[in-house]
Amino acid sequence: MAQPHHLDPWDESSQARPEPFATGYAKGAGEGIVYGGAAVAVGALVFALVGYPVALGVALVAGALAAWFYPTVTREPQVGAREDGLFVDGIGFLDWSAVSALTLHSTAVRSIMLTKLVIQLNTDMDKAVAKPQRQPFWRSLMMRNWRLKKDAEGHPTVVVDLHTLRMPPEQILSRLRQFRSV
Repeated sequence: MAQPHHLDPWDESSQARPEPFATGYAKGAGEGIVYGGAAVAVGALVFALVGYPVALGVALVAGALAAWFYPTVTREPQVGAREDGLFVDGIGFLDWSAVSALTLHSTAVRSIMLTKLVIQLNTDMDKAVAKPQRQPFWRSLMMRNWRLKKDAEGHPTVVVDLHTLRMPPEQILSRLRQFRSV
């Protein structure tokens, strides 16, 4: 009879490895804008075909707005991690050795808490990306969940919006830090 394996908290060889994870947009993050914009675009297009040329402009604006926010209704992961690196949609996997710090920055607008993950890199973005994500051209015309900035020393910093994602920001940071300690 096999004996059960018990984890000894002081035995370093029995420490659990961090589990890979990925999270996407929360349900309701953009459905109203995307589906509402598409409905307005179709309705305005019908009016444009009937003879109201101004409606064509409304259809174009509403269609562009729906297309811009379309990534918020897909089930694609926006942020994730595994031993290969830290995944950010539109960038790919950032090598863990290129990440110098991970922090959360929260601000409140009225009663809404907006939280961002700040990923400070210690090298250029081109060198930090271990495995770039391949995307079709039109995806570059749509909304991204991140921005690239420079910190005071001139190092690249990736700022990712977390408040629109399914997983709570604190849990995302905690799981990312588990990979940093490996």
